[in-house]
Amino acid sequence: LARTLRIQGDFENALIASQQNRELCRNLGDAEGESIALDDTGTTYALQKQWDKALAAFEESCRLKESTKRRDIIGLGITLDRIAQIHAQRKNWTKAQAAYTESLRFLQTAGRGIPAAVTLMNVAMMQATQGEKDAALKSVDEAIASLRSEQSGKAVLFEAQKLRNRLDRNTRESSSRID
Repeated sequence: LARTLRIQGDFENALIASQQNRELCRNLGDAEGESIALDDTGTTYALQKQWDKALAAFEESCRLKESTKRRDIIGLGITLDRIAQIHAQRKNWTKAQAAYTESLRFLQTAGRGIPAAVTLMNVAMMQATQGEKDAALKSVDEAIASLRSEQSGKAVLFEAQKLRNRLDRNTRESSSRID
């Protein structure tokens, strides 16, 4: 329900639904469900650019994913990617890079090529924003290589190749202006 409300732009009721879901999961002792509700809350706050509230929700979600009996390393990787995106939005590059690195560690350990490739593409965009074009190209090339081995990652592979072409074109244009 929270996701549907969020998609419809009803952020206030999406937050209420997420909080109700979280309370229900907490009362049932369902830490995994509670962490998913917190991810929904964080995403809703992020869409409203309420970065501090989004970070608090995502960080609490990570704590729950770490503390569950069955440690959720895929969920940790995805939530850490969201945390990194917020830090990148705030231009806090050191924290963004640290969160992206942790995200990749979890996703690659879990053998999740598509989410890891998405994180690598996010890293590439952050690096490009910082003017680190060569590093950005290397990151997106790593994402493309990872996706080529995936059977179901064709749409993400297409987006990675588009990003690669855009970065390559921007690098060539930058170097031709310098010459």
